[in-house]
Amino acid sequence: AGETNFLFAGVQGNLPVFGGRNDGRSSASSAHAQASREARHAASNRVGAEVAESYAHVIAEARQIALHHQLIPIAKQAVESAESSYGAGRADFTMVLDSARELRMHELDLATHLAMYEQRLAELQRAVGVDLGIEQAAEGGHEEHR
Repeated sequence: AGETNFLFAGVQGNLPVFGGRNDGRSSASSAHAQASREARHAASNRVGAEVAESYAHVIAEARQIALHHQLIPIAKQAVESAESSYGAGRADFTMVLDSARELRMHELDLATHLAMYEQRLAELQRAVGVDLGIEQAAEGGHEEHR
């Protein structure tokens, strides 16, 4: 048991056998890519929902316009009938006024729904991102036939 001189030599290195520093970067990159895909999917769903909602509003306004196009001629006939009845002495003047007021209300509702239709159509055009011919329709003439 005496004094001995020892000499130690060593080599150190990283072997990627069990992972290491790059595992964190790799998983972070993978998570970032997945988050990007999910964000793109969410944006696609938002745009699809906006288009569907805008389209439903356009269809609803178009139906209201069609309804008032049917109701206005009936209301005009009611005014004519009330005027004839008043002229013959079979009805009072309030009946004529009520019929005329009803006609004006249908005409006002038609104008309101035409304006809402154009607004909803512009919203749909913005959601779709394509020109739907709004300007051509506006320049085309009779707005009640659009």
